Amino acid sequence: MPTTVRRILNQGTSNPIVARTTFQSGTIMGPFPIREDSKAQIFSININLCQRLLSMEDFVNWLTQECDAIRTDFLAHGLKKVGDDAFDAPLVIDLNNRAESYLQSAKLCIRDCGLIFGTLVGAKFDHKFHKVINWAEENFGKDDELAQWLGTQHTWVKQILEMRNALEHPTDTPRGRLHIRNIDFKFSTNGVSGEAPLWFLTGEPPTAILIDAQNINKKILILAQDILAGTISKLFPEVPIEIQEIPEERRDPHCSVRLELISRGILGGA
Repeated sequence: MPTTVRRILNQGTSNPIVARTTFQSGTIMGPFPIREDSKAQIFSININLCQRLLSMEDFVNWLTQECDAIRTDFLAHGLKKVGDDAFDAPLVIDLNNRAESYLQSAKLCIRDCGLIFGTLVGAKFDHKFHKVINWAEENFGKDDELAQWLGTQHTWVKQILEMRNALEHPTDTPRGRLHIRNIDFKFSTNGVSGEAPLWFLTGEPPTAILIDAQNINKKILILAQDILAGTISKLFPEVPIEIQEIPEERRDPHCSVRLELISRGILGGA
């Protein structure tokens, strides 16, 4: 009987997102006594996470190319004059729609991180990251290293969720709406200058979309890895294996994993 094979990812392990959500997660879980159904569930969550992060990386690459093209043309030719005192100002087409989709993907990535944690500890979590922190503090203690680390992630995670929530449920209160500002050109006695696309919640200072998106992508990828590694280490301290970060200079460019397993020196009678 013929069978079909489907490719679910369009990139390989040379991309850190793929290497660290698929290959690395399987390697890390391997020697620990995690239930097989839980391992399968975490792998499935990580595939979804990987696909979302790849689409978020595509957004960064797309916005970089769009801004670079506009900048290059502006530096070479300036703004096109269309009247006595009017100029045709270029902008990034479809920015709002793509930025909104990006934030939805980021929110779902945070939910994926909650699902990974919940699968390991036997509880249910979603994108409401504060519940993950509360659970860790209640069950591991407020002075626990993992619980404290989770707490340090709350500020930037909350910012993403509030930005997405302001899109879905806008209000006329402070931080109640998300504003997206396209490339803007300003005229002064010194000439014309351009400003990169910005976004901000009502009453907050604008920040560059591109820089924020680059940082968010990095932070979510680390968050997912360290939740998996940190929770496994917390739950199975009797296993004589540690999960450690690989120095950047030792990482394989063909399979760019960030974490590795290290024996504590007591395996095999050593």
